[in-house]
Amino acid sequence: RNNNQDSTNNNINNNIEIGDVGYEFQKQFDAGWYTGKVTQIIPVGNEKDRRCVYNDGDIEDLSLEELHRLAKLDPNNNVTKPKISIKLKVKQTTAQDNKDGA
Repeated sequence: RNNNQDSTNNNINNNIEIGDVGYEFQKQFDAGWYTGKVTQIIPVGNEKDRRCVYNDGDIEDLSLEELHRLAKLDPNNNVTKPKISIKLKVKQTTAQDNKDGA
């Protein structure tokens, strides 16, 4: 596999739902993270009906459930990982506070 960590996940801009044709995702293999893309939905008679092609040319059939699980693990997916912002209030101490034991 040729690892391509510079790939970005463009699903946010395209409004493509998880599992739809064109949906891009990241999956971790032994050599690192790879970008995959759903290229076709195939009626195979089992749950692995999403044909996915990776950036190195490998092909894998995944289920919709697997794609949802991968979406949660995707390091580039901002949709499923809300960003949390915490503001801390810092008390300014003065020389007098330090002298008084504050």
